[in-house]
Amino acid sequence: MQSINSIYILLFLCLIGVIEALKKNQYNIEEKEINEVKEQSNSGNKYYIISIKDSSKYSFDIQPTKQEYKLRKKDLNNEELKFIPIDMDEVEQIVSSDDCYSELNDINLNATVFCKSDNLLDNGKLDVKELEKTLKPKSSFVSKQMEELAELIIDNIDTYKKDEIVNEEVHNMIRKRKRSDSINDIFESEAFEKILKKTYTILDVTVVYAYLSDYLRDVFEGLPNVSEIKEDFKIPFVDVPEELAFRTKDGKPLSIPKKGSASKNDKRGEIDNYYNITDIKKDTKWKQVSIEKEAGHHLSLISQSRVNLELIGKYDTNYYYPSSAGEGVDIYFIDSGINVNHVDFDTTYRTVTCDAIVSASKYNKIKPGSKLSKNCTLHYDEQYHGISVASAAAGTINGVAKKANIHMIAMEGFVSDYIAALEYIKDYAKNPAKTIINISSGNFEYINVLDKLFNLMIRKGFKVFAAAGNEATDACITAPRYTRVYGMVNDKNYPGSYVDVISVGSITNNFEEASVTDDSDLYISSPFSNIGECIDIFAPGYAYLASFPDDAEEGKIYDNTEYTWGTSFSSPITAGAAALIIAENPSINYDQDLIKKTLIDLSVKGVITDLDQYNTPNRLLNIGKLVVYSSDNVYKGCGLRSGKMSCSKDNCCSRDGYCGTEEEFCEVECQTEFGKCSINNHPIENKPKNNDDDDDDKDSNFRDTWVYNYYKDLCLKFAPDNYLDESIILTTCDPKDEDAIWHISKKGETQIIQNFYEDVCVNFDEEGLAYAESCRTGTQIGDITTITKEKDLIMSDEFPGKCLRAIDDDYDPYGITIFTENKGLRVKMEECDVEDEYQHWRLRDVPGVLEEEEDDDDDLPLGPIEDDDEFGPIEDDDEFGPIEGDDNENKEEEEKEEEEEKTFDKRGLGKKVIKKIVKNKGKKINGENKQKIIVKHINKCKPKKEETVNEEEEEEEIIKVNEGNNVIEETEGISSSDDEEITGEAETLNLEEENEEEVTEINIEPANEGNEEEVTEIKDEPTNGENEEEVTEIKDEPTNGENEEEVTEIKDEPTNGENEEEVTEIKDEPTNGENEEEVTEINIEPINEEEVTEINDNNEIYNDYGELFNPEDYIECRTFEAVVTNTKKVWIYNVEKKLCLTFSGKLKDSLRLEKCETNNKYQKWLISNKEDSYIINQEKEEDCIIYTPDGQLIINECIENILLNDLHYVKNHAAIINFRDDDKLGIRTKNEEEDLCFNNLKENVIDAVPCEKANATWKLTVEFPN
Repeated sequence: MQSINSIYILLFLCLIGVIEALKKNQYNIEEKEINEVKEQSNSGNKYYIISIKDSSKYSFDIQPTKQEYKLRKKDLNNEELKFIPIDMDEVEQIVSSDDCYSELNDINLNATVFCKSDNLLDNGKLDVKELEKTLKPKSSFVSKQMEELAELIIDNIDTYKKDEIVNEEVHNMIRKRKRSDSINDIFESEAFEKILKKTYTILDVTVVYAYLSDYLRDVFEGLPNVSEIKEDFKIPFVDVPEELAFRTKDGKPLSIPKKGSASKNDKRGEIDNYYNITDIKKDTKWKQVSIEKEAGHHLSLISQSRVNLELIGKYDTNYYYPSSAGEGVDIYFIDSGINVNHVDFDTTYRTVTCDAIVSASKYNKIKPGSKLSKNCTLHYDEQYHGISVASAAAGTINGVAKKANIHMIAMEGFVSDYIAALEYIKDYAKNPAKTIINISSGNFEYINVLDKLFNLMIRKGFKVFAAAGNEATDACITAPRYTRVYGMVNDKNYPGSYVDVISVGSITNNFEEASVTDDSDLYISSPFSNIGECIDIFAPGYAYLASFPDDAEEGKIYDNTEYTWGTSFSSPITAGAAALIIAENPSINYDQDLIKKTLIDLSVKGVITDLDQYNTPNRLLNIGKLVVYSSDNVYKGCGLRSGKMSCSKDNCCSRDGYCGTEEEFCEVECQTEFGKCSINNHPIENKPKNNDDDDDDKDSNFRDTWVYNYYKDLCLKFAPDNYLDESIILTTCDPKDEDAIWHISKKGETQIIQNFYEDVCVNFDEEGLAYAESCRTGTQIGDITTITKEKDLIMSDEFPGKCLRAIDDDYDPYGITIFTENKGLRVKMEECDVEDEYQHWRLRDVPGVLEEEEDDDDDLPLGPIEDDDEFGPIEDDDEFGPIEGDDNENKEEEEKEEEEEKTFDKRGLGKKVIKKIVKNKGKKINGENKQKIIVKHINKCKPKKEETVNEEEEEEEIIKVNEGNNVIEETEGISSSDDEEITGEAETLNLEEENEEEVTEINIEPANEGNEEEVTEIKDEPTNGENEEEVTEIKDEPTNGENEEEVTEIKDEPTNGENEEEVTEIKDEPTNGENEEEVTEINIEPINEEEVTEINDNNEIYNDYGELFNPEDYIECRTFEAVVTNTKKVWIYNVEKKLCLTFSGKLKDSLRLEKCETNNKYQKWLISNKEDSYIINQEKEEDCIIYTPDGQLIINECIENILLNDLHYVKNHAAIINFRDDDKLGIRTKNEEEDLCFNNLKENVIDAVPCEKANATWKLTVEFPN
């Protein structure tokens, strides 16, 4: 019995020992100095990061979303790929497909694992956690792979150069293993673990850390289950030298502040509370406002709009921020370490700690509360970097988010350290939705497994920010270029350029004194900051931040600061701003896309003065407060940029904060709250009202606005000439298009009311499709605000759970969509999804149009029109000439309509209105043909078509339109391009936009075949010039008789604003051989400076390809824009010749094959994701491959534009190219009886022949073809 008890005691003691050992392993760096750093030698042996996966089971490799090189399997050099890259969106498409296996078969992908799990979707979205479980490599596979890799190392140990890693101990182990034929002892040894070990599983790959000779590196790379092998190089923390930091990009010197000096060395003076807390709360929607007085400029700049010392007396150094101050948000810093013994790291409201140290590809968790948790680093001479970075983001005094939790992951800086640090955060972070990660370092080499890890963590809810880099180069290109630190590079800067990471550049906020006296250099990019299109936002790059003296004592609290600079600090400043947003809106689940969108929305646009030349987004970080205060309470301007001061009476407050009365002050984004603006900027005061007394208060809650989809840069528009189910479209924003202006309530539910039409609102049919109809049936939508992602959706109680979005199928599927005033994307209610960029909207105020005065004394009256004589005498319909068939049977009704039209315009513009019919062309909404007469204001010139009037065409035409039981008649005596109805009334326009008056008198006698005379007299003042007068007299004798002669005299006054006069006299003998006579005096209004189509002697027009112009084949419009939606950039590689398809740069030139060159900008092409696509040159996106009517393949402008009678006739001539399964490029043609394909001629010129005769096969590759 005693022996049994002894055994129990021994077992218990063993158990205690095991527990202590485990605890010691968990906190294996608890209280000791870090004595072991990863050992790198200069012997030629190096550490590598290796990704392995089972190639016998999987043919794919999951990549981050939206990478450029993602193409279909047959478009890639498959024989050179072990695994086909697919992105997360493609995985989601496969999993959510109704026939998963067919979807895989269509793309020739061996990935049936996606079809065998029912748990990969969560509410229609890919569940990343379930995907990780599904794709996790089998332990048996990993073990076998590790054994095979170990065997290769053991068999080739002689290829290593002996060093501190591959030492005599390792050789002895290997010799022993050969004798005993055992490998387990080797795996378990600490010495061999330095050569080979498994580290982490990242989605579908296992990451192995290996120390290899050059020979073994090549052997490993060729193994079938190795998807990537990358050297584990060190990424340095880059210091920017003073000579670079304090000199502008053009060489202008900047002042160098004395290091160690404080930024608060200039007191402001007597005035203190010059700001308005109530106003700030109202403008920012913050619950409470805190103020740090005399803050660092890196803080004061991001809590106000652009500072202009012409508008204020003295710079405001205060930092205004929400009192929540980032509380409850965790910010993790992967950096050089931290010392928390500083006043900037006060822990009253939060945690400040060093969580872990990473080295040799693994993380070591630090015991909370230990000395190491308060002061950690691997190299004390680099610790300052992590201290300053943490101070910028969340310092109690110098930081943005003063109550955010600080978590430091100290590292040495190798690639494997970043992987281990991210794995630690993934394992230990409490709430990804409230977790931010900042990385203030980078390099110019792409690491796929790191990109994959970033993508995976971001999809789980983490937010990641990275510095754009300090090499003063474009961080977003792959062209070879020289950099100060890395020498020659040929890749982007990472991690900032990874598609999911928010990249931050810096501005030169370099001034030491507290009160800024010169703002000329305040808003320029820093001389060291990288630039490029992938940089999302800019933030201050110079700051006084926490520091320690070299002889700092352990445990003592310091308050030192040091002046630091670099994008390393711009990134944490932005991360701190994100923490403010998250903490202030606790009910919102912010993901990476939402926080990025919010930061961009809040940013101050276009203020960084030197970025436009660098093709870089111009956005300056702002935390939500835009008003600029003057610390001495002296203001010289108006609006947000001048303390919200108002202008004196009759002055407008311009968008830049100046008071004035000219157009530049009043017409472009005039600030309505702070001065008078043009009439259309004040719909509240001028909107037509009913007779009810309470309508004044009711209408004051409305605003005139554009409904703007900011992700796609498109505006909602009423298109009255379309089919009814296409009458509401999303198209390009045209500031002059009144059809895109809506009248919407400022608060609460509202209808979307058309601003320039009577009784037109957005309605929705049973399927949720938007169309235009009477406001009596208009759909009520919820309150539209711009504060959060959930609240900028357009929703209605009539469609629960649905939100307004564009219909994607309305895009041209081949890659070029033409938008015009009548062509766009329809919109409808679909399932709400805050991740869907199409579902997010903004209301943009409409710039007003001034009430302009004529130069003469005949000013137009304001107020309702009382008498047409105000516009000149219009006595009867004979002023227009007799209109055949006008028997006045509807005279009484017309007079009544005319009176209604006179009194309708209650904006006081003195404008006449005409009736316009919205024609339903046979489509149905909810089973009914809905047609409606709509009264429209005219305030801009409309193009006019010229038509020959002959006897047969001149007969009266009656158009009857049914609407219920009503019949409306429209009499057409004179044709118009706008379907305008002129029924004996004078059409008189007051054209506000051009400050001109047009009065027209027309006499028309019918043109008969005899010697009858037609006389037309027109007096016209042009509408596109300035204060010009045009007089035209036409005397016309018919040209269909004989013995006639034509003499033409032209008097032309230019309409481009110049008071020039040109008189041209032309005498022309007709070429018909007939003695015809015609005398015409014409005033010509020049066409805009665009291509003018030539007309031959027979009045025939030919297009750019020699075809007779047929208007029915073209889109007729007043304005248009062609939008290229193809985004895949590829080389088109000819397999037989091993040459690339090349554009010579000359339009209408043949397609040629030339030697593939990485820098040849004309060899890359844009294609769509579909089998059929337009092929567009990347360098010149307006140029496409075209198959001409005479059977040639050329490169020319995709869109042909024929300008005729002030109208555009546009047509897309781009050839539709088919990427065939036999690797040939086919051409979709309507007229050819057989399929045509690209063919290679001897001169390397490409032509088109029947596909069975084509001798060329092709590959589309995003990587340069070798």
